[in-house]
Amino acid sequence: MNKKLNIICHAFPGWRGDYLKSTVQLMKEMAADHNVLYIDYAYSWKDVLVNSWRNSFIPVSRILGFSNPIERVTISNNTTIDVLSLPPIIPYNWINNEWLFNIVQKINRAIISKRISGAIKKLNMQEPCVVNAFNPYFDFSLFKKFKPKKLVYYCYDNIDAAAWAAKHGSTLEKKIMAAADITVYTSASLQHSKGSTAKKSVVITNGVDLGIFEKEMNYILVPKENHGIDVGYVGSVDERLDYQLLELMVRSYPHWNFHFYGRIVTKQIERISDYPNVHVYGSVPVESLPEKIRNINVAIIPFIKSDFTKNIYPMKANEYLALGVPVVMTDFAALSGLEGYVTVADGAGFVKQLQTEIDNDTPDLKISRMQKAVTNSWKNKASEFIEVLKK
Repeated sequence: MNKKLNIICHAFPGWRGDYLKSTVQLMKEMAADHNVLYIDYAYSWKDVLVNSWRNSFIPVSRILGFSNPIERVTISNNTTIDVLSLPPIIPYNWINNEWLFNIVQKINRAIISKRISGAIKKLNMQEPCVVNAFNPYFDFSLFKKFKPKKLVYYCYDNIDAAAWAAKHGSTLEKKIMAAADITVYTSASLQHSKGSTAKKSVVITNGVDLGIFEKEMNYILVPKENHGIDVGYVGSVDERLDYQLLELMVRSYPHWNFHFYGRIVTKQIERISDYPNVHVYGSVPVESLPEKIRNINVAIIPFIKSDFTKNIYPMKANEYLALGVPVVMTDFAALSGLEGYVTVADGAGFVKQLQTEIDNDTPDLKISRMQKAVTNSWKNKASEFIEVLKK
């Protein structure tokens, strides 16, 4: 039997939320066979005192230490994962002055260090493999005294193009990549653009949670509930979407219904939301998405092409394919491994391709798409990641 690894994930993504996160999905799968400590997002005093009233996902009691900061989460009957809430830090990403930023950064490290060390000792996580998940504001020095077996930086976005990290993110990321034994990228384009900074690197693309989609996968050949044409998009409604293209679509097919499922973070959606054939739902429970996706005729990924989107490998691609739905995407990035399973088009060609995909869809194509998604399960992706930790 393989020896269990002690894995510490110092995460930027919060454990809780109303959307799927690659870091959380990977760690859940790894926890099936290994000991995993997930260090949650470092919430600031502003988050606790101001934002927690609007964001129910912030675990205020655990953050402040009123209840046990280590939460043992049961994922399945035989699988648990430990989630550590950190004490509040001082907001500092806004600081322009480098000297002052460095001072506050050191203070924040000191604030969280004691709780992290206490959790590692309590859980007896000796010689851990440390994964820093897109969190370069806190480096590997926090774990040095525990003699880590492997230091990994998990890079799933282009921090250089992220507005929230514009002041310090790029510089800090270069430092943590140089300190890591290996960097794991979620796309080949991300590896290509940043690969020279890392000592070693490997690509592990995003996957799909088959557990969520398994039930509906059994019905992919069952005719949809209504006879109209439904086009669907699942994911954040944000600045990545090409709203000019979306308006062209909804105007070109006035008798089709266009459905948008996901949190709304931009007012640009108002450009099309008043059209009678557009339906914007906001965040919906993850468990309800499979049935909604299965009942659409064609799925879309209408991203603009930019320095940010060119490095994206959207999880929604495999989610669409898992339910046998044809996918049309813009030429925003090369989705390695999905060639032949998604169709790439732009502008008027994108709009025309929607009709083509619907007209040419067959049961065999649906099954082929589903089988492709199965090979990209999060379980398989986690196995790839474990091999990186063991090497």
